[in-house]
Amino acid sequence: WAFGFGLGYAPVAYSNVTVSARTLRLGSPITASVTVTNNGSCAQREVVQLYTHQHYRVGYAPDLFRLRAFDKVGLAPGESKTVSFTLAAEDLAFWDRRLRKRIEPAPITVAINPFTQKDIKAVVDLEGDPHYVLDEAAN
Repeated sequence: WAFGFGLGYAPVAYSNVTVSARTLRLGSPITASVTVTNNGSCAQREVVQLYTHQHYRVGYAPDLFRLRAFDKVGLAPGESKTVSFTLAAEDLAFWDRRLRKRIEPAPITVAINPFTQKDIKAVVDLEGDPHYVLDEAAN
């Protein structure tokens, strides 16, 4: 089975995905949160996964979905927990053809468990001028 496929003994529901800001900038990380609820009669351990998808990059194909963080939470029957992840603009950097770590402004989809029936998403904007995280002289 694929990572996080979701096999378990109890149905788990995801709701209330929130992001602390709709704009992601260098040096200003955001927090993405989701509420996870065990709707079954058995205790359940659930892997909550945070993926990102950059809608476009100039000259490069962005990752369809890239795993950024995950957490495994234990839930008693009927229990709800809020799971939070921190996401920084620097986490979205990629290496360009000249081996410079680069960030390109674009809309970003923040997705929780996108490969399951429990997927839930929010969109934020990665803002700023195209920026090289690593100094070109350091290469």
